[in-house]
Amino acid sequence: MQEVNQELAIKHGLTADEYNKIVELMGRNPNLVELGIFSAMWNEHCSYKSSRIWLQTLPTKNKYVTVHINPQEFGCRHCPQKTNM
Repeated sequence: MQEVNQELAIKHGLTADEYNKIVELMGRNPNLVELGIFSAMWNEHCSYKSSRIWLQTLPTKNKYVTVHINPQEFGCRHCPQKTNM
């Protein structure tokens, strides 16, 4: 099986920080399948990361909001935080 490392993660479209976050969350290096799953989940075109800026514009408190969501999480506790957003 192919060795999963930061270089391979970058080839999959992840940043070095994202790869380090994955290792931190899992407590180990991911295998190739897991890396592919994270890469798809955190892809800029279809993920929470790219929609976060728009989610921040939605109201979090009013009579129509039934569940209060921390604006810093938006329901995603382990998604990497982009500093340029």
